[in-house]
Amino acid sequence: MNDLMSLKRVKSFETLLAAYAKVNGGNRFDAIDGGAGSGFTARQMIRHLAPGQRVHAFEPFPGNHRFFKPEETGILLHPYAMAQEACEMTFRVPSVVPEDSEWGRAGLVGYSSVGYLAPGPAMSDKDLVVPCVAADDVVGDTSNVGFIKLDLQGGELGALQGMRRILPNVRLMWVEFTMQPGLLQFLGCQGFTIYDTEYMMFGEPTSEASRVFDVTHKGVRLSTGAAAWYGFRRLPWPNYENGFEVARRQHGLVQTDLVCVNSSHLDEFIASLQHV
Repeated sequence: MNDLMSLKRVKSFETLLAAYAKVNGGNRFDAIDGGAGSGFTARQMIRHLAPGQRVHAFEPFPGNHRFFKPEETGILLHPYAMAQEACEMTFRVPSVVPEDSEWGRAGLVGYSSVGYLAPGPAMSDKDLVVPCVAADDVVGDTSNVGFIKLDLQGGELGALQGMRRILPNVRLMWVEFTMQPGLLQFLGCQGFTIYDTEYMMFGEPTSEASRVFDVTHKGVRLSTGAAAWYGFRRLPWPNYENGFEVARRQHGLVQTDLVCVNSSHLDEFIASLQHV
């Protein structure tokens, strides 16, 4: 795992898309937003794409669809879950934003960022049955997708397996990592160079955690109401997955976002870093 993004303090894909636009004279490629939520991240993407480019926003939870507006030019809502192939699956939504909460008062009542695909049949009224699709079958002209963001609460590997035609032409991806089995290996086999970014932990940082992570934010309130803090990894982990697991047990580590660069486009990535 390369720690260059930690050294650069990159914590948002917007930073990289803005840098790519400066190198390219505008980002003349489409994007995929997997787990688009309320559309906030899709709107971030479209700001950094050239006129006429599109964001394919995949969001299966019906409670989130009302936050997308028909007048939002360039954002195409696909009301499906992303998977390896077309099917129907159980989609579990542990919680939604209540009215009497910080996020609810901000206009996000009913929103959820924690829904995930679950094996087996629906078990409660918090479970839905949703259509799943392979992005290869939905996006169409796959040659123009240059950026992908995936935040699928554990479903990232299945989504990537459903876009094998798309991946060879992608320049850059921003993929949530929570120790999903096989994800790092798949990315490596597909020819991506991987960098970690900022980490999210539940609770508050202890003195020991502050020796492992350079704390950037604490006392953050998530949409679920849980408290969290963020930081960058201070030192390399000789075995990355082992280091991640230890930090999960000892410091409440939840996730990081991986910057995945197509090795065929490394020169473009390196050139963009002068603008970060």
